[in-house]
Amino acid sequence: LNSRIGIVSIAGSAALVQSPTDNREDLLKAVERLQLQRGTALGSGIYIALATLLPDAGINLELLQQGGAWGMPAFSRDEPAAPGSNRSAAIVLLSDGENNHGPDPQEAAKFAADHGVRIYTVGIGSKDGITLGFSGWSMRVRLDEDALQQIATTTHGEYYAATTSQQLKSIYEQLCARMVIARSRTVEITAFFNELR
Repeated sequence: LNSRIGIVSIAGSAALVQSPTDNREDLLKAVERLQLQRGTALGSGIYIALATLLPDAGINLELLQQGGAWGMPAFSRDEPAAPGSNRSAAIVLLSDGENNHGPDPQEAAKFAADHGVRIYTVGIGSKDGITLGFSGWSMRVRLDEDALQQIATTTHGEYYAATTSQQLKSIYEQLCARMVIARSRTVEITAFFNELR
């Protein structure tokens, strides 16, 4: 079994920072290049991940990047796929669930579901909010579990809560095991990290 992982960063905008690869060193370097920024564009991140996984899905990233009017991309098939039916692609979303830029993440989740792509959401932070500091930055982060649970439910994925780094490690181990067992061919997993505001 060969899994390829890509990374999409999410802040005030979203960007593909590592195309799907099975090279662990490239993935680690991409994570090290991530920089803390303000804002969260969850919907944009989901669409960029989907455009990477499904190049024929009709997602207009140029329009998205220009900040123009955003509508649902056209389907590349006559009828939508069953949610969760795509066994060759999945998205792992690590986020606090807040969204304040770009397209609606719930609409992006519906588009993923209509293409059979599951989104596994991992919530970080707390419902009461916490202040995080990094490289001289300080910001308040509040977990929106409802939004993350809805994204996971819509796509037939699962929601996980991570309040400690040990829990996060355990969640990723569970996800890796689940994806290895559930698939018998090459898997592309696009994981994207929410750059905390």
